[in-house]
Amino acid sequence: HLASQQPLSIHDADDHAVVSSALSSPAEPSLNSPSSVDIKASRGFHRSHIAIAASIILAIVYIYGNEVIISLKADYTTRAAETRSIVLDSDVGVELDAASALSVNANNKAYQVTLLKGGAYFNVKAKEARPVIVLKGAIAVHVIGTAFEVRSTALGVAVSVTKGTVRIAAVNSQYIEPIILSGGQKVTFGDDGRRVTAINSINAADIASWRRKQLVAKDWLARDVFDTLKRHHGGTIILGAWRFKKHRMTGVYDLKQPDKALRLFAATQGLRYRRLIG
Repeated sequence: HLASQQPLSIHDADDHAVVSSALSSPAEPSLNSPSSVDIKASRGFHRSHIAIAASIILAIVYIYGNEVIISLKADYTTRAAETRSIVLDSDVGVELDAASALSVNANNKAYQVTLLKGGAYFNVKAKEARPVIVLKGAIAVHVIGTAFEVRSTALGVAVSVTKGTVRIAAVNSQYIEPIILSGGQKVTFGDDGRRVTAINSINAADIASWRRKQLVAKDWLARDVFDTLKRHHGGTIILGAWRFKKHRMTGVYDLKQPDKALRLFAATQGLRYRRLIG
């Protein structure tokens, strides 16, 4: 668990606040911890400020509305900076990443697991009589016996296989050919179920590295790195008008020290990082 700390912000080169964070322990919130973060702006109140405020309010309503819907659908959830091990039965184990959610629909023929948000690592022993099907967005991952990760990304959903093989197909389209993914391979699909990257090789030890409190990002989009660090951060992070660079990046981040990891990320993006007081 993270100890309570002061709020944080990330600024660009022109000293505009682009990321702010109010850190607090997810397990033991303090009455003295800040419940909100104020980002100081220039004097004067203009129409542009009203438009920005309205946009922020709409974004908050959208985000928290989605969170409520997900929580109603989910059978298992995790909070920020929390991971969870789940045993569906003696042959099906799941490790749920931070700030993630999934639902389970089991019958005599199959386990159907839907990843509602975040990421999860699955370890399934071979059982042809009752296979496991993992759904995320527009794709279905069909499993008999293997270990693999499914996670949300800026492009859609990424699947990485540690060992064994999985068959990946589009949920609602017969025109997209299924593919077979083997151990040491990864691929990303878009929201329509179409593949948006080639099948690439990956070090099996780097798959779902959050299980050992590390983020090993190799050729990741900056947005995906930030989103993962945010899920493992104990406080609230607000991203302002700054846009992510579209280039890919590689790095190793210590999730046991999320504040330090976020500071390192800011440095790679040419941002300045400082604490907000009050």
